[in-house]
Amino acid sequence: MKRVPDKDKRYNVMISWLLKLFGKKSLKIKTTKHLSESELTYIRSANLELGMYVAELDRPWLESPFKSQGFNIKTERELGVLKNICYYVYIDRARESKLSLAAKSKAANSSLILGTAPKKKGSFEKEIHNATKNYRATGQLVSDFMQRVKNGGGIDTKLAKEAVASSVNSILQSPDAHLWLTQLKKKDEYTAQHSLNVSMLSIVLGRHIGLSTQELRNLGLCGMMHDMGKMLIPSAILNKPSELNPEELDIMKTHTTLGAELLKSSENMFHGAIETALTHHERIKG
Repeated sequence: MKRVPDKDKRYNVMISWLLKLFGKKSLKIKTTKHLSESELTYIRSANLELGMYVAELDRPWLESPFKSQGFNIKTERELGVLKNICYYVYIDRARESKLSLAAKSKAANSSLILGTAPKKKGSFEKEIHNATKNYRATGQLVSDFMQRVKNGGGIDTKLAKEAVASSVNSILQSPDAHLWLTQLKKKDEYTAQHSLNVSMLSIVLGRHIGLSTQELRNLGLCGMMHDMGKMLIPSAILNKPSELNPEELDIMKTHTTLGAELLKSSENMFHGAIETALTHHERIKG
């Protein structure tokens, strides 16, 4: 069968996303008068390197100890302060110094090698019963989480991680059974089931590219938590059967920020799940 380039491109983008867990993305913004436009790149502060040019912080410059609004990272001290006070920053690739370019060159020499999918530990026929039991139990847990958030409560991170770990174990036994279960649809439970399916499908794809068990657990948690912010959207908008008007659409779009803030307040939540909730509607180019 003839390959479709667009599908290959989307697949490669998805693989890259899984491996980097939203490590960076680009955003175009207006800058000073002598520069009409600059390509800035979002990056977690944990991934900053010496020589990178920091153009924007995740907070006002006046709330930071830095005197200059935009600078190259020249010392380990500056690097440490950025990692300590910021969760993310925006960097300008065009203004990187040789220090950063040397670091990138060194990283490029060590090629990324994807793992291989482990052998299935069980057959579809033998595992479908256990997979169904796990799918229903995890689905009920997701529904309970969402109802709790809707009622003003928070996320039980420990319980969520335990549920995802159980799903990972079940999927490692028979990914085919879980793929089949994700095709079942319940219109009245769309949001909860969607989050459950995203979690399951992410784990299945992660297994396919050979991610470790812990990485699969983190990935599954990202999928399970990505839409929790929707529970803070008024039900009349969330469940509206017809098309949303512009005002309602603007409110709906806030579910990413609301979800990230909710997860930030949850004890021991995986940072990648917070970032996924915040950025899962971003376009590839920002």
